[in-house]
Amino acid sequence: MKLLLDENISYRLVRVLDAAFPGTKHVTDVSGLKGDKAIWLHAGSHGYVLVTFDTDFVQFAALYGAPPKVLLLTLKNPRHAVIAALLVMKQAHIQRFADDAEEGSPAVMELA
Repeated sequence: MKLLLDENISYRLVRVLDAAFPGTKHVTDVSGLKGDKAIWLHAGSHGYVLVTFDTDFVQFAALYGAPPKVLLLTLKNPRHAVIAALLVMKQAHIQRFADDAEEGSPAVMELA
């Protein structure tokens, strides 16, 4: 499972998360991703789980459903190391969430 980190998450986490989540990218690593809709479409069509603080993606999930699945971080002003540790610690849980393709399964998971 690979993650696509939204613009409000540090690009430095890509390197830190690569061992746990191979293929992870930051939106700035993908040319042409301008705006939330483009990010949403790219994540969905390329098999990413979208990691964000932006609740606009929760609204997209409600309108369009998955894919992509969305990990909504609800931490307040976390350091990069805290975000990385949380994602790695919850890796198995995130994997189950990403793999659940059953109709009606949640498209958004909050992590705090």
